[in-house]
Amino acid sequence: MNRHSQFKAVRFLRCILVWINGLFPFLWPIRGLFKNFNYIRGPLLYIRDYVNFSRTPKDPRFPLHFINSNPCFFDRFDTAGGKPRHYFLQDIWAARRIFESGVQEHFDIGSRIDGFVAHCAVFCKVKILDIRALPDLDQNIQFIQADATDLKNIASDSLSSVSSLHVFEHIGLGRYGDPLGATNLDKAIQEVTRVLAPGAPLYFAVPIGIQRLEFNAHRIFGVETVIELFKTLKLAEFSAIDDQDNLVLHANPSDYARAEYSCGLFVFKK
Repeated sequence: MNRHSQFKAVRFLRCILVWINGLFPFLWPIRGLFKNFNYIRGPLLYIRDYVNFSRTPKDPRFPLHFINSNPCFFDRFDTAGGKPRHYFLQDIWAARRIFESGVQEHFDIGSRIDGFVAHCAVFCKVKILDIRALPDLDQNIQFIQADATDLKNIASDSLSSVSSLHVFEHIGLGRYGDPLGATNLDKAIQEVTRVLAPGAPLYFAVPIGIQRLEFNAHRIFGVETVIELFKTLKLAEFSAIDDQDNLVLHANPSDYARAEYSCGLFVFKK
């Protein structure tokens, strides 16, 4: 079996497992049980700790009552801090470049609020656009609810700094309640290109590797496809987060032609 056939076989098996997980989410604890037995160890250790704590000297300010129990069975097995795949390194990569650019106001389309947007809001004002509603967050964050395929309220050549990180792979697939359409991706590309000011940077990130559509989660782009989508702009930087979640600065695009699920980090300029 050649590599392409192996890849298709793995994707087919993964598709079956994803469907099973989506239809029967209660099976996840069973998977975890067979994986490392933490689904048994967690509750047992909780009972042990509860009994041992009850035997320690009492604090009348905080009496122990079982009815108030709030078990956290599995936190002890986690690492000291989370590092979401792609997002942690991607958000730092983009925020660092925006900070170094010295802009006072930045415009973002759909990126992670509790990572990238929060980073940028420390040193500049951020206008964020998303198709979903969002409550007020911070004095440095202004929210606009809109569809990225139609930025009619934004003038052409008007935005001096723009980003969209791990967003455009979802456009048109309905995952977030957005309108369905195979060509909606191209409409969004045209719009963001239109509103970008001459000479202004666009910080852009999407999954890269063997090109495919995983409906309705996302698309995986070939690097050359991304460059072609923004052919009216100049590519100023290509970096990447590889399949092992390592940040590779100023990467070689050809190294990611057969990647499974890497992340392309692009800086384009108009």
